[in-house]
Amino acid sequence: MNPTDLLRKIIQIKSISGEEKAIINYVFEWLKNKGLNPVIQDGNVVLNIPGKNSSKAIVLNGHLDTVSPGNISQWQQNPFEPLLKGDKLFGLGASDTKGGVAAFLELAEFFSENKPPVDIWFSFVTREELDGLGTKSFVSWFVKNNNYKKVAAIVCEPTSLKTVEIGHKGNAFLKVTVKGQSGHGSRPWLIKKHAILEAYKIIEDTEIKNKSWKEKYSDDLIGFPTISLTGISSGALDSPNKFPETCILQLDIRTTPLLHSKLDWEVKNWLSKFNVEYKYIVEPAPFGYCNEKEEIVEAIKHAVPKIKVVASDGATDQCFFSQKGIPAIIFGPGEKEQSHQLNECCYPKQISLAIEIYKKIIEKWA
Repeated sequence: MNPTDLLRKIIQIKSISGEEKAIINYVFEWLKNKGLNPVIQDGNVVLNIPGKNSSKAIVLNGHLDTVSPGNISQWQQNPFEPLLKGDKLFGLGASDTKGGVAAFLELAEFFSENKPPVDIWFSFVTREELDGLGTKSFVSWFVKNNNYKKVAAIVCEPTSLKTVEIGHKGNAFLKVTVKGQSGHGSRPWLIKKHAILEAYKIIEDTEIKNKSWKEKYSDDLIGFPTISLTGISSGALDSPNKFPETCILQLDIRTTPLLHSKLDWEVKNWLSKFNVEYKYIVEPAPFGYCNEKEEIVEAIKHAVPKIKVVASDGATDQCFFSQKGIPAIIFGPGEKEQSHQLNECCYPKQISLAIEIYKKIIEKWA
């Protein structure tokens, strides 16, 4: 099976975050059929291929899950039925990141027949699009069960093979509940606290807080932190004559290293003046950071001499490697601007090129 046909196959397997069982089984059996010995680690598919030097290891990390396709009727074709048009292959996850998964599978087959210079670990993980718990669990397990002198990692995300990302912001998603006074819509003078109008004060204040945090917590690599309003809910369309008793805001906060450790204090201090209730929707995810002088960065510069070294706008699973002190870069086939888009596509020719680049990175790092 060539890389394009392999990509077609895994696009056909529905693997929305939290629903990855079918693709886990497929990847596990694919590797077994190649004579390899994968294991299931907390829902992830993990494979170790021993190298010539087993004091060092490199981890190749790729996520199996995708976001929801949304309204399928708006796609030019069924998102689970890949369509090749010219040099583009369309389908859900084509760029984010099933092209990378296909490259890693082909690379695993190559190293099964050609002993790598160091130990290679493949981690095909779940839940990246939800909360990253797949990679978080794998990294904790990996560190607990291994004692290498040196470890590095490549996190596969679409970078068009033209850039390597060495950091990203952390994130925290807040649900803010603003309470007000309910009442009949015909008697507004009786409403002393209007939930929606009170919530609007917080919305206005996010701009002030954005400017303040930008001045205090900007980072030379990652940039500046942000607060974004991503959702608002209040009232009921079938009760247009009632003042709602609550208004719920959804906030997306992106953190820098300087802000992340102070985030709880900053949020509490900010929202306390509005007398509202708030909670994190999921546990905040930390920032990712890899020093540009690390050997894994030097290795990819050697493999792709004109590559651009940048930071990622969005969060990735790099952060879980950073937490454990493992240098990790973000690099892979696929187009970043295609992530989470209708009619997502990739250039299949990148898969074979990515495989050769990964080989060069590993050889140089070793």
